[in-house]
Amino acid sequence: MTQYMPAPAGLCASDGDPPGARQHECDIAHEDTVRQALAYAARGWPVLPVHSVRADGRCTCSRAACTAPGKHPRTRRGVHDATSDEHIIRAWWLRWPD
Repeated sequence: MTQYMPAPAGLCASDGDPPGARQHECDIAHEDTVRQALAYAARGWPVLPVHSVRADGRCTCSRAACTAPGKHPRTRRGVHDATSDEHIIRAWWLRWPD
């Protein structure tokens, strides 16, 4: 059974929102991505974290010339780091919840 993993505070904050206004919705979305990653892993399908796209359209890798925003691995060895280990997957989602 998987343990509930709320999203880190402020992850879904928007400039016009009061603190915590969207936290519940963000918790649900975050928990869903963790649950899906773990479901793939349970089937023996290795997963890995990828960068995401910021509201301004830039990649979270922060490279100004990124040619694949939100479509490349966050880990050093890329696809070679893919795993089905639940502990590693949970650690990745805690480190990179978006």
